[in-house]
Amino acid sequence: MSSCYSTQTFNYNEAAHIGALFTILFTSFAGTSLPVVAKRYPSLRIPSFALDAGRAFGTGVVIATGFVHMLPPAITNLSNQCLPYFFTNTYNSLGAAVALAAALSIQLLEMSSTVILNRMISKRNIQQPTDNCEIPSNLQSLSTDKVTTAVPLLDQSSYETTIATASGYKLKMLVIIFEMGVAFHSVIIGLNLGVSTGSTFRTLFAALVFHQFFEGFAIGTTVSEAQFGIWITVFMILCYSLETPIGISIGMGIANSYQENSTASLITRGILDGVSGGILIYTGLVELLTYWFTRNSHFVNRNSLYIFSIIGFVWLGAICMSIIGAWA
Repeated sequence: MSSCYSTQTFNYNEAAHIGALFTILFTSFAGTSLPVVAKRYPSLRIPSFALDAGRAFGTGVVIATGFVHMLPPAITNLSNQCLPYFFTNTYNSLGAAVALAAALSIQLLEMSSTVILNRMISKRNIQQPTDNCEIPSNLQSLSTDKVTTAVPLLDQSSYETTIATASGYKLKMLVIIFEMGVAFHSVIIGLNLGVSTGSTFRTLFAALVFHQFFEGFAIGTTVSEAQFGIWITVFMILCYSLETPIGISIGMGIANSYQENSTASLITRGILDGVSGGILIYTGLVELLTYWFTRNSHFVNRNSLYIFSIIGFVWLGAICMSIIGAWA
């Protein structure tokens, strides 16, 4: 048990870690920016298949990150033998329970927001006819039944517009939830890289370069589709780009005194991994995979070859990220 409180002693290569920090910063920024630039500047003529394939690959990366990279360490950290009896014997599935709670909480948040938004829309649609109760002069000569037939046609257009508004709000909320899940996870993996050395550092660094680019591509795709203003879009890109470098900086700062198996470290990392895993699993399966592909009428009405080729990239992203899970 003495290993639970021992600090690491090693030859720390600070220059390599600084180089890794800026490399991952650039990679994260490039992956997130690419779909946003492609959406805002159609003149670049990036093939739609390439964008859909990148989106699908990124979706697979996100799902695999939740299942393979976040859930197992959450369970392992919160059942580590260095923790009190409750964690090791009484309830050693706490990591999975945290992930479950996070996923259900995100669903509750999304559902509550949708219910409130729908009630606001219904209230607006009910009140709207009373705001325009004056009958136009060209309709005053018509019979009452003809007038009442004409008015709902005007309301229907407004109703369809508010449904489109609801969809836009939901997509914006999806992006915010997605960013929340990724934020915890990005800081944690950055911290792990910041305190690692030797072959572990080199392997983890290579895995994170790949991971950050394609996860960033998935985020950039959702941000571009949500049609935020330019400054909010830039802010979200910068947030994702800086999260892992911030984690690396923290890791570099505490590397000489970091106790990986201390009670505080294990519980903190386990809870954050569990929360991140639950959010990423829910977001990847329910929001990204379902929203972009399973129930996207524009996508499912394409020809079969196109559909299954794109879904193949979802699998490819998940497989590649699962393989990387052997090292990161």
